[in-house]
Amino acid sequence: MLHDLLTPNLALVICGTAAGHESAARQQYYAKPGNRFWPTLFDTGLTPVQLAPNRYRELLTYGIGLTDLAKGVQGMDHELDANAFDRTGL
Repeated sequence: MLHDLLTPNLALVICGTAAGHESAARQQYYAKPGNRFWPTLFDTGLTPVQLAPNRYRELLTYGIGLTDLAKGVQGMDHELDANAFDRTGL
């Protein structure tokens, strides 16, 4: 549902399970209002500024990449079929 945000030599790759409904609709990682992902990156010092979902591509500037284990589906973790997870591809 979302394209990987990956380049060689990243310091950190964050692997989620699958894009949530809001993230898939907006084509932005961790896009649901109230999601603590972006504030947590800032609060822990992984990013020097607090980014918003529409700025997710800027993570590469800080050596951070994003991917998901279940590529062809969207939804809450409890909604996902076990066969949706691409363990080999990861």
